[in-house]
Amino acid sequence: VLFWPEKVDSYVAAASEKRELTLEDGTSVLMAPGSLLEIVFNEKIREVRLIKGAAIFDIAPEDRAFLTKAGDYEIRDIGTIFSVEVRSEIAGEELEIAGVEVEVKEGAVEIVNTAVNASQAARVEEGETTVWREPEVTPEVEPFSVERFAEWQNGFLSYRNRSLAEVLADLGRTYGLEIRMEDQTLSEETITGTMPVDDLVDAIGLLETLLPVELRQEGSSLYRVVRVD
Repeated sequence: VLFWPEKVDSYVAAASEKRELTLEDGTSVLMAPGSLLEIVFNEKIREVRLIKGAAIFDIAPEDRAFLTKAGDYEIRDIGTIFSVEVRSEIAGEELEIAGVEVEVKEGAVEIVNTAVNASQAARVEEGETTVWREPEVTPEVEPFSVERFAEWQNGFLSYRNRSLAEVLADLGRTYGLEIRMEDQTLSEETITGTMPVDDLVDAIGLLETLLPVELRQEGSSLYRVVRVD
């Protein structure tokens, strides 16, 4: 018996740049800055793996199922336009996955955590969003304004009670930075606001205005976060 290795196509969106793709089935994808995507299509299924970052999917209808995987989470398309973001957070000098966020602009999707219980699904419909953080707990689904769908595509990162650790992870991915936060008590700080994705100085200025922190540059792309009084 011969086993042929699956063909995996990888796509990278560089820091500070969005990337548009049209897949072989006609599906449109818009990748956020600093994102990594893998595509595996065969005669039975269409599978996309979001390794890091965020992307918007406008799915071309056909008989094959379309699956989007993000870490241990699997998003099953039901004919739709939706966005997926791998939530990450800064933990000292490391980057850890904090969950997955899904917004649906049209249609509906189902999300499962394949590492825990693949039959335990969260259904997200048009105008709804969810963030799945705890693998064993099915997340709540909430309404959102579709005018604010995947705001990063319009040059903004918007947050509502988001932890500083997650915001810093977004900042690092978007601008291609290495950010270190050794004082882990700072990760408990939260942010509500909007910052630009095309102006690093303004983004850092906003963080330093909202929270008792300072981002000190220690190299061309290395920043250290410290608490200030």
